[in-house]
Amino acid sequence: LSLLSFFFVEDKKPATRAEVAKLNFRLLKENKHFAFYLAAIFIFGLGTLPITLMLLYPTTIVLTKGASSLANIPLVYFAYSVTFVLTAIPLGKFADSIGKRVTISIGFALAVIAYLGLAFSNTFGAVLFFFIVFGIYSAATDGVERALAARLIDRKLLATGEGMLNAAVGISSLLSGLIGGVLWTFYGPAAAFAYGAILSSLGLCVFLVFAFRK
Repeated sequence: LSLLSFFFVEDKKPATRAEVAKLNFRLLKENKHFAFYLAAIFIFGLGTLPITLMLLYPTTIVLTKGASSLANIPLVYFAYSVTFVLTAIPLGKFADSIGKRVTISIGFALAVIAYLGLAFSNTFGAVLFFFIVFGIYSAATDGVERALAARLIDRKLLATGEGMLNAAVGISSLLSGLIGGVLWTFYGPAAAFAYGAILSSLGLCVFLVFAFRK
């Protein structure tokens, strides 16, 4: 069905024939503002723990502290998902009216708060609350990051720039998952969440420098 829907989408043909852009990294050299943005996203991504890894934490609390029932574990992911769905459009409108940089900064700050909160949480209710906070972070950054990237590069290189952004997010997420998993295995969940908070804070600082520079 998704493939069939493309029959109703039309590409806008440019008035003049545009040159075919070649894949190279001159985009970063010629657009240092965009390169700085990618660096901030990459550093922040190094601290972004996979949601599947984070979902191990409420299970750990249930098994070790008996704070709730294992049947309530899906409630955590449900709360995260519903929060994301309900806040994505309002936060998108907020980004359009107030500014994408401000919205992303708020989202990054919420991620830091969520990681710190989870690092010190020992009840199921607290974990549920900070997963909701994490859902707001995801809604504030998921689409807005790509929208901001599109404003920082030439339209002829839009797809290349978006590809670089996805690469920065993907590679940093892979490394974050590996490092976070190792810390979780050998030092416990608190160490993994502390790592996430530290790297996310560093990424937030770099992004703030980028966001408010002239």
